[in-house]
Amino acid sequence: MKNFSLKFYSILFFLFFLAGCNNTGELSLDNKNEPFLGGENASVVITEFSDFECPACSQMPPILHSIANEFGNKIKIVYRNFPLPMHSHSREAAEAARCAYDQNKFWEMHDEIFANQNSLSKDKLKELAVKIGLDTTAFQKCFDGRQHAAKIEADFKEAVKLGITSTPTFFVNGQKFSGVTTYEVFKNIIEGELAKNPQ
Repeated sequence: MKNFSLKFYSILFFLFFLAGCNNTGELSLDNKNEPFLGGENASVVITEFSDFECPACSQMPPILHSIANEFGNKIKIVYRNFPLPMHSHSREAAEAARCAYDQNKFWEMHDEIFANQNSLSKDKLKELAVKIGLDTTAFQKCFDGRQHAAKIEADFKEAVKLGITSTPTFFVNGQKFSGVTTYEVFKNIIEGELAKNPQ
């Protein structure tokens, strides 16, 4: 019964997504110089706007990694920031992740931050930098100097302009949908998009 319910809601969500595609125009997102998984020039682009302190967002990393592993360079999964005002450490966490991005370890930091979501103090974020093997001198200069504060604010403002009000919110080839999404739903959507643009 549990498997039936999962399949039913996955199909229902997929049909809802398709209906939305017929009623809204595709958006063009500027994802240049953003952290991503998969192929840089993939025909299917999934852009996630997320918040490191959002409990729902913390459910997505294993799902997105699984999707990335299955589809490889056929898809591109891009991470963008939408730090919600009620989360006191989300901006600092986003800035720390961007500092890790400077050292080509964004996804390692991304995963560690979500794994430690309930204790994201500045000291904890610095501990995570050590744990994943960052150059700590460079990281602390970046993090303490808030070198990516403007970038995080730019992401936030773009999200607001896009009408995003909650996290996680996804855009698949410019089509918007929100909330925790299962592996099965993502797979169905991706396969549908790949059928339109075979590689």
